[in-house]
Amino acid sequence: MKELSAKLILLLIDIIAIVLSITISYQLRVLFDDSFVSTFGHNLSLYLSFPLLYIATLSTLAYEGIYTKRYDFWHESRQIIKALILSFILVLAFLAMTKSIENYSRATIVFIFMSMTLLIPFFKIIIKKLLYHIGLWQRAASVYSNDPFVTKEIFSNHYLGYIKANKEEAKTVFIN
Repeated sequence: MKELSAKLILLLIDIIAIVLSITISYQLRVLFDDSFVSTFGHNLSLYLSFPLLYIATLSTLAYEGIYTKRYDFWHESRQIIKALILSFILVLAFLAMTKSIENYSRATIVFIFMSMTLLIPFFKIIIKKLLYHIGLWQRAASVYSNDPFVTKEIFSNHYLGYIKANKEEAKTVFIN
């Protein structure tokens, strides 16, 4: 139950990061309106209510294993960037194929994905460490290795969330 709660919280945080990215990107586009050839006449609700931004982003994050696997921060950040590039391409392809690209500012879409590239990993590092300290992001693990460095790295990285367990209680086993 704790693991499911942690995953739901991480999913919710990603949704918040998407909403915040949309809001920041919209404000950036408005701020730099004079720098663009065409004037910006859209409103924020157009982007906040665009379901493909959420669906594509969360689906590609799930496809990359962000909600099911435990990666260290840098590996997970690479997976997040891969997922965001794919979802960016999907969103632009959808807009082009439906001929609705003119309804949205391409600069705003670019700003949204650039913001998500920064905000999603930033929020994850904070939330995973917080969840670890309150006990929701902890998984019992055993390490079978002659290398003390491996054991130290696995159990000292709170982003991964592994704690030492009795051999019978381990949900995850590492063999080196």
